[in-house]
Amino acid sequence: MGRGVVDMDARDPAFASRLSSLGAVQPNPHYSPTSRSQFDPQPQSQRPNESQHILGDMMQAPPRSAFPDPRNNPVLRVLEARQRIADEAEAEISNVGRRGFEGRKYVDAGVITLALMRQTRGEPAERIENSLGIKKGRLSVLTPGTLGAVALEG
Repeated sequence: MGRGVVDMDARDPAFASRLSSLGAVQPNPHYSPTSRSQFDPQPQSQRPNESQHILGDMMQAPPRSAFPDPRNNPVLRVLEARQRIADEAEAEISNVGRRGFEGRKYVDAGVITLALMRQTRGEPAERIENSLGIKKGRLSVLTPGTLGAVALEG
């Protein structure tokens, strides 16, 4: 980034006004048992005396993190669920054709399209599921109004 760009930002009164309205930035809390920083999250009254052994200072539990608990983060929970479903689908595919396999729970759009076409022709759901390798009862999830064909204009 060139010096000219920085100079242009400095001359922009609207930008300068927004920056001044933001005020000072609050630093992220950090933890270091030997830190004497004013930004150390450990209160001054709880700081060990200088004569106290450093090892004892390091044995203290670190303060609570400034970051949210990952178990309560909705984005991470969605990503974990997607990964779990992908793992289940992959394990399912590796069992296709083996003795005792009850059918696929996760199917692709092509299989769904074939199943719906056969269903509209009046073929029984059980026969469709058996012939396409779909787990018994999964077609009942695709009730009318839940899923439909999309017409492409061309």
